[in-house]
Amino acid sequence: MIKKAANIYLSNFLALSLLVVYISCGGYGLSMTDETGVGQQKVEAEAYLFDVKIRRQGKPTSLRLDLYQTDSVIAMFGRAYFNKGAFRGRLTSDSLHIFFPAANEFLQESIDALFSSFNCQGSLSGLPVFKYFSELPDSALSETGLEIRTLINENKKKSFEISATGCSWLMSLKYVKEDKGWRLNEFKFDDKQSVRVKGGRRIYKSSAKIPSGRFELAIPSDSYRITI
Repeated sequence: MIKKAANIYLSNFLALSLLVVYISCGGYGLSMTDETGVGQQKVEAEAYLFDVKIRRQGKPTSLRLDLYQTDSVIAMFGRAYFNKGAFRGRLTSDSLHIFFPAANEFLQESIDALFSSFNCQGSLSGLPVFKYFSELPDSALSETGLEIRTLINENKKKSFEISATGCSWLMSLKYVKEDKGWRLNEFKFDDKQSVRVKGGRRIYKSSAKIPSGRFELAIPSDSYRITI
């Protein structure tokens, strides 16, 4: 059961560049209209809302994913539709921490370990997942072992396919040109076995005032850690 849950987490993380999802019973969730953190100091961040569709072993799941990005951290809040499961987390340049309140479980892993766990014959290092949101892969990804193919190269739209030597997964990233530069608009992930994930951007705000508490992640001492 633990191994199965871990695989669900890792599958959805990679689709975002990112993301892991555990669908459990419960009503916890945050969205871009959530009012928690009122009275806290505000932090300026870019804000995204993605609609995500997941198909695992033929079974579909949909969820909403809110992201708030500063220059050093991305705060993430996800929930299935009708509040049937949720998580909150932090993504930095080298690690991912996610907490699942309803299950009282958490994931804490390095980016390299997450990507290498997906049917890879070798190890990856220095994958700049954090940069996927605001830098194009052809400039941000230069590490040995990665293969990057440009699919669309237009003035306002660009798209890329990314794979890694010795790994079976395939990722597709689409960008649009915003006032601040290129920003992620759509992503796809296929592990070439049983998991497919697709996410499309519904809302983007180049500047939003976000309560500082949303960038912190307190994990209860009695929660259970999920490992790869």
